[in-house]
Amino acid sequence: MTAAIGVAGTLSASVLAQGLGRRNERDRRQAEDRSRWLAERLRVSSKLGSCALALERNLYDAVAFLDNEERAERLPGHKSIFMVPRSGLEEAHLDAFAVEYLSKAAHDGFEAMPELEQLASELALVGDPAEAHAANELIDALLDAVGMIEMCATVTEAWQAIQESRARREALVQASRRSLRIDQGVEQRKSRFSVRTQTKEIKS
Repeated sequence: MTAAIGVAGTLSASVLAQGLGRRNERDRRQAEDRSRWLAERLRVSSKLGSCALALERNLYDAVAFLDNEERAERLPGHKSIFMVPRSGLEEAHLDAFAVEYLSKAAHDGFEAMPELEQLASELALVGDPAEAHAANELIDALLDAVGMIEMCATVTEAWQAIQESRARREALVQASRRSLRIDQGVEQRKSRFSVRTQTKEIKS
């Protein structure tokens, strides 16, 4: 009888150990998946923010070539910097260098948008709704800012558009920080709960 009880106890311990082992492996894999997910969100949001900052800096430099004259007065007959003669417009106080600089800034801005939009789309998949919303608002603000340079808006309008882009970028940073902080906290609580549960099972 005693031997049977001993064998049963050994078998029970073995089954329990195997069960805990499988649970530990499952928890480990889930934790690794969540960790990679968080790392990917951090990568995408950080790259989107850094690319947006680089574009903003280029636009800031281009604003120096604008003034506060209305476009219709400054560039009569020209609705875009791309339509202005490469030699410049003397009556608009735009020499060849200014035209080239503004054209390049606008061109580079539009060229950068596909990558920024791709990053925003990725963030919509891996991030939370607040991050996705902030990313979309940032993209819209950047498009407006680039458009202001392309259409040779007044320096005030262009400056305000870039400042709006900066505000949207800061909003994305804050949304990402909140989201990552919350998810990391949840992950830590899950890890502590798993350890306590396993300890109770072993003791029992």
